[in-house]
Amino acid sequence: MIGDLFLYSKTNCTLCDEFKSELDKMNITYHVIMIDDDPELVHRYGVRVPVLEAGTTLICEGRCNTESLSNYLNSK
Repeated sequence: MIGDLFLYSKTNCTLCDEFKSELDKMNITYHVIMIDDDPELVHRYGVRVPVLEAGTTLICEGRCNTESLSNYLNSK
């Protein structure tokens, strides 16, 4: 079974919008976590967003890496 996917994002982030669009095109279900108002998340993810994780597993960050995402999904 595939674990929940979490996309760490922030407002006014073009890369985040592009990442979401790619996931939507692939019909991938994910949860968006906005980091803007959480200092701990800003410290952890800051300039790295967008970041896609499943639990503690980093799948990809910055741009949607379909190969990394496919590898993760196929491993489940």
